[in-house]
Amino acid sequence: MRLFASALLLLALALGLSGCLPGVGEQKVVKIDPVWSPDGTKVAFDSNQGGKWNIYIIDLRTDVVKRLTDGSANAVSPSWSPDGSRIVFSSDRSGKWEIYTMKADGTDVQQLTVTAGG
Repeated sequence: MRLFASALLLLALALGLSGCLPGVGEQKVVKIDPVWSPDGTKVAFDSNQGGKWNIYIIDLRTDVVKRLTDGSANAVSPSWSPDGSRIVFSSDRSGKWEIYTMKADGTDVQQLTVTAGG
């Protein structure tokens, strides 16, 4: 049953959440990398809605979608902590791609890696 629900969610993310197809000269909005929260009540994903890639969550109980990252830089590839309290992701907010973590509500963003060199 969970596999079927996952397939339906992936289809919904690919087709439904982004709305209609873009017009001439408009950017196509894409939603990718969906990952279930450990308790199965939320899905984190990234989307380029608004021009930059950002991390979003959808609460499957309420159908509410919330952007977690601020939109000033790209943020991609969300993954939940085992207890569901935090999300780890990649971002170029420092000028280089690094790994960050934040609370599942988008607060308390912390940089975990520092890339050496130029």
